[in-house]
Amino acid sequence: MRARASIIGQLLVVFAVCAGLIGIAAIFGYAGVTRQDATAKQLTVRDYLFQHEAGLMQVEFDVAQAAVNGYALTGRRSALLPLRSQETGYESNVAALRATAAKSLQGYVTD
Repeated sequence: MRARASIIGQLLVVFAVCAGLIGIAAIFGYAGVTRQDATAKQLTVRDYLFQHEAGLMQVEFDVAQAAVNGYALTGRRSALLPLRSQETGYESNVAALRATAAKSLQGYVTD
């Protein structure tokens, strides 16, 4: 018959197994947190770009509103000249909004 290992030896084996399991769980946890952090950074950058493009669109609307108000107040067609230059800016901003919007929101960005 084989002699039983001492209690200290058995505890060391149990401790080693637990340490190994804790190490494996730590590796998986670290990998999950790293992937989550990368996703959060990507979403933050996308959100910043989306807000930037929306801000540029607001500038285009403000200029157009000022031009229309100027025409309404003065009756001079020259007040509407800024609208021509704003048209190309508007189209490029709509395209940029479409490109930066999430796929589920891209249908809401219309001309």
